[in-house]
Amino acid sequence: MSNHTDTLGGRLPLADPDFTHLVGDVDTVVEVIGGDYPARALNILKPGAILVSTLPSTPAPLKTDAIERNIRLAGLLVEADQPGMTALADLARTSWLMPNITAAFLPDQVATAHSTKSGPGKPVLTLV
Repeated sequence: MSNHTDTLGGRLPLADPDFTHLVGDVDTVVEVIGGDYPARALNILKPGAILVSTLPSTPAPLKTDAIERNIRLAGLLVEADQPGMTALADLARTSWLMPNITAAFLPDQVATAHSTKSGPGKPVLTLV
């Protein structure tokens, strides 16, 4: 597992999108990516655990599977405020927070950027 840890406190990056073979019997997953990650997260949670999603659409499709596995589902909505955004900017400035960008698009490619599938990383618009 040491080849999966980085130098920022031993956190696991998502360089390997199939994380299910790396961990198991987890008590809590806080899911922020979407796509098929929430469903895969159910496979590493132990009975009685909880899956918390920051994406409003995640819990409903997983409800039946989660009930069968005795896993609780919860949502978490985070609203941006100036102190929080300033703290995030400080983390980015010091490289503690690094964006995962899948593709960069010009302003005339907004429709293409918007239709890009989500998963690890996000498409961005570049203005220069």
